[in-house]
Amino acid sequence: MSDRITIAGLSVETRIGVTSKERSRPQEVLIDIEIARDLTAAGASDSLEETIDYDGLVNEVAALARASECNLLERLASQIADRVADKDGVAGVTVRVGKQHVPVNEEVSSISVSIERGSLG
Repeated sequence: MSDRITIAGLSVETRIGVTSKERSRPQEVLIDIEIARDLTAAGASDSLEETIDYDGLVNEVAALARASECNLLERLASQIADRVADKDGVAGVTVRVGKQHVPVNEEVSSISVSIERGSLG
């Protein structure tokens, strides 16, 4: 499938991390979501009912992330991917979750993980 909806750069504060220092305060994560869905009907009808309500989905994902207290980016990305994949008409989804301040021994600008469900191809 070649039709896609992309949500890029959703910024949410959540408690995430393995160490107690990381979890001591909320941290910003950046979330990108790419959804494979047939958009033929939406393109023809110009009707919201034929696609995904972007506002509703963004609010749902942000609420999920804010309520989460995951240790790992992998877990949060997986929860988001599973939620989006369950939406009507979604053929596949890729979710990337990243954060800038990570406890590693070298300087990096950010670390992110990507989780895919279904097929984007």
